[in-house]
Amino acid sequence: MAKSSEPGAWAWPAAVILICAVLTAVMRVSFDSFAVFLLPLAGDFGWSRVETAGIYGVMMLSFGVGCPLAGRLMDWWGPRWTYVVGATGLAAGFQATALAGALWQFYICLGVCVGMTGALVGTVSHATLLARWFGASLTIAIATAAAASGVGVLVFAPLLQLLIDTHGWRSAYGALSLI
Repeated sequence: MAKSSEPGAWAWPAAVILICAVLTAVMRVSFDSFAVFLLPLAGDFGWSRVETAGIYGVMMLSFGVGCPLAGRLMDWWGPRWTYVVGATGLAAGFQATALAGALWQFYICLGVCVGMTGALVGTVSHATLLARWFGASLTIAIATAAAASGVGVLVFAPLLQLLIDTHGWRSAYGALSLI
């Protein structure tokens, strides 16, 4: 990042880190919040914990497969469209999950859709974007953005649990589609 003595020269780099931090928090809460949904889903549908936890496994596998795709899309489209497609895909995946009624639908909507599109707003995309803005201070920029992952889970997991307890898991997934 070029140093400048102009007033407000820090604003754009700070905004880039903030955007990455917010998206990191959203992406991590998208994945790590599954733990609060596990028992309500298994209970409502009569699935075993293995069947229900398999959804998370497919989500993480899809995320892993999606990471190289995220890197390629960042090269082709740049951050704006990669993030828009990723955020839109996450919202659509969560909205579809809120309407799902069969195990295979959860595997597709939450496991594949949320997993793949979560990769588009995840660490690979952030590292690519931050590398364009920060030279020697790249590691601190990535670390600052990554620190938001804990904050997202700390704030949103209890809120999602409260929403599940008061309005059910469908409402909670609907709320995740709005984040």
